Amino acid sequence: MHTARVARLSALALTLTLAGSAFAQSIVPTSQVRSIAGQSSGVTPGGPVDSGLQMTDNSFGDFSTWNATLPIPGIVSGQGRQNGGFNGTDTIELTDFFIQLSGGGGPGMSGTATIRNEFTYTFEVPAASQFTLNSHASCQGPEGAAPLTTIDWSLSLSLVGPGGDVVRFETGAENEYAIVANNVTGSLAMGTYTLSFVGEGLTSFETTETAGNGAGGGGGGGQPIMTFNVVAVTTPTCPADLGVAGGQPGNDGMLDNNDFIAFINYFFNQDAHADKGVAGGLPGQDGQFDNNDFIAFITQFFNGC
Repeated sequence: MHTARVARLSALALTLTLAGSAFAQSIVPTSQVRSIAGQSSGVTPGGPVDSGLQMTDNSFGDFSTWNATLPIPGIVSGQGRQNGGFNGTDTIELTDFFIQLSGGGGPGMSGTATIRNEFTYTFEVPAASQFTLNSHASCQGPEGAAPLTTIDWSLSLSLVGPGGDVVRFETGAENEYAIVANNVTGSLAMGTYTLSFVGEGLTSFETTETAGNGAGGGGGGGQPIMTFNVVAVTTPTCPADLGVAGGQPGNDGMLDNNDFIAFINYFFNQDAHADKGVAGGLPGQDGQFDNNDFIAFITQFFNGC
């Protein structure tokens, strides 16, 4: 009897410890797709050639750093490279990311190859939080391609939450085939999110009866390619105590005009500190910035500390 009771208490203690540890994480990964895949095929004077599908991916349950390089052999050949992962608490970082294909040949030859490099995490945010995102990368554009060649490359970066896109960047002619995110910040309500960085490429060439041809392209950038950090928003003992002298953000244990000024600044900057209300002006966080937040803040203000 005594032994059974001790076992139950030990199991309860372990459960509470694990729950507390998980909640301390501002990012709790649940699934992932981290993979590189590609294929090359073509025609030579001796007949068709095909490399078959080449692929490598990370094991399902391991969310830590993964470092991989995949060669794509063939008439049009190249490689993909990926290095990055989750630090175990609050940051997902893509340290290195590269895709490249090129090739050519003489009369009577043709070739085409594709590559896809994906770095995707789906994760839970257990409490209202604020994120910071940085990313710098670019890829080859189609301008200047030789006749009878195809160069089609793209990069995309997205953060999708319960309400749809939180942020999205895609390469294209309008932004010179580059992704530039400098200290992009925003609020995250409690819920499930997916962060994804994907690069895709296609390169092909054909020749004439008398002349050879070739094509190439790629994408990548300086290190790190992407850094995504999440910090839980702490709620002060006095929830409406958001400002100090001069309306600057902070907590001084007093409720006055400085708190209103700080709240308004937070609100128009869409900072998670101002995400105080849900439908009906009730207290809570919904990732939206509207009249419900004003109502909830004013209620907290007049309730005092």
